[in-house]
Amino acid sequence: MWRQSVAAKVTKFDVVILAGAPNRGSLTEVSSATWEALVTVASRPMVEYVIDTMLTLENVGKVVLVGPEELRETSPSISFTLCKDSLVDNLKAGIDALGADKSPYTLIVTSDIPLISTEAVNDFIDQCLKHRDAKAFYPLVSREVNEASYPEVQRTYFPLKEGTFTGGNIMLLDPNVVETHFELIRQLTDLRKSPAKIVKLLGLRFLVKFITKSLSIEEIEQRAEEILGFKAKAIISTYPEIGIDVDKPSDLYLMENLFAETH
Repeated sequence: MWRQSVAAKVTKFDVVILAGAPNRGSLTEVSSATWEALVTVASRPMVEYVIDTMLTLENVGKVVLVGPEELRETSPSISFTLCKDSLVDNLKAGIDALGADKSPYTLIVTSDIPLISTEAVNDFIDQCLKHRDAKAFYPLVSREVNEASYPEVQRTYFPLKEGTFTGGNIMLLDPNVVETHFELIRQLTDLRKSPAKIVKLLGLRFLVKFITKSLSIEEIEQRAEEILGFKAKAIISTYPEIGIDVDKPSDLYLMENLFAETH
């Protein structure tokens, strides 16, 4: 839960749920769903678990689902906007759908993280709002934390001075940066599955430090601020659920087993 002093500063934040990815990858081997958001876990489309969690959060303003026509009537409690052809275009469509009276921050969430919990998101946002001078926040989960809870999960990890991490599937940001830095966001989005390529954008010195596992989170944040023109902050989360997505058959099998045990 949010501490009262933090909640008093930002009374609301909006949510954009990205559910516009066609099911064209390896998940087609185990699901005939046309869209990844409609792949079922325990007989429910996995996007529904994400929506349910978003609606339990404190201080939520507008919630926008960006997806295909099949998802238009998913929930009467949220707004809907039709998806476009790329992740970054869907991000912009979701931000635009919030309108002119959007909240100071927007939580971006993908539709393929059915394990996401209220506690995980509240903890992330609580940590973010301790850094009021930053405009974008991205979660990191350590390999140790991830594998302690879900040893079967296969994730892409990257070494830093502070440890070995994987990225999350949520983000908190000032919605205005999507408009002012759209092309850079598009470039970073295209490289999101390759941490080394993203680090390469920071410069040769950073790439060398990354390879030698001596690159620190603070160094990345400082260099990112020079490139972006605003401060971005990495948030270390102890909730692996924010980083466990379903994008291959082994992920889906894991989800089915986990939900069978807990539901």
